[in-house]
Amino acid sequence: MLNLIQDVLESDEKSDLRQFASQLHHSEKKYLLRNDIVTAFSEYCTTHKKPEYFYRSSHLGQLVYYTQEIILENELLYLIIRPKIASQEVYRVLEDLTVEPVSVQELLDLRDRRPPRTGFPTFLRLQPDHSRPQEHRQGCQLPQPLPVQ
Repeated sequence: MLNLIQDVLESDEKSDLRQFASQLHHSEKKYLLRNDIVTAFSEYCTTHKKPEYFYRSSHLGQLVYYTQEIILENELLYLIIRPKIASQEVYRVLEDLTVEPVSVQELLDLRDRRPPRTGFPTFLRLQPDHSRPQEHRQGCQLPQPLPVQ
């Protein structure tokens, strides 16, 4: 995937990557998942009047296709790319478009620094309520044994 990033940086699409990164930095979201990334790139292509093929077959379009998460921190852009199932590559794109690989520990530290996401709906409680243990003794009522004669 580093080759794909290098292809973007060595082509005419370098300025597009810079503009797309700038658009992301100006948005209110600092953590984007795949759907957010695809939507933002689609808006970028529409706003900058890019041809239809650019969205799907350009180097930048391919990079967006494989990018699963983007984390924005200060002027840095972290790309979490999943080229295939069960594999992940993480890169840091600096302001001058220098690309550096990121270790797993650095990614974990980065995620720890981010504030937790809020706004998720509360899930229904699927476990029984154990707040009153005396009710557990009630259990099911068994029939009384027959008297012995």
